[in-house]
Amino acid sequence: MQDGTRDNNYIARDTVEIFQSQANDVADIRLTLWTDSTFNFYLRTLPQPMSNEEETVVRSTGIWTKEPTMTRLIFLKDRPIINAVFDESYDKKNSFTVINDSTVDINSNANEIWIWGVSCLKKQY
Repeated sequence: MQDGTRDNNYIARDTVEIFQSQANDVADIRLTLWTDSTFNFYLRTLPQPMSNEEETVVRSTGIWTKEPTMTRLIFLKDRPIINAVFDESYDKKNSFTVINDSTVDINSNANEIWIWGVSCLKKQY
């Protein structure tokens, strides 16, 4: 559980979908939705070479519900600054909407969302 998710044995069996960052030099990001209507959010910044930056890790959990057109995420524990993580200025396809400081709606048809300015592709199970 180094990355804030469940043991790898559970991933295929208990996962509904995962949004995971593609190769980049900004951050490693994973948003995992579990079958029990909970989710894990993991973000690890990647310090730039030749800088004094330190790695930052954000782990958060919450609950999710699914409607026909959107999935609602409600961050409960150790929630990040939602407007910074889900910055609508990076959302090129209207794939999510920030509702308040703990809630985000993700378009159910979105195969890609931008989290912290990083492209994250959806994998469904």
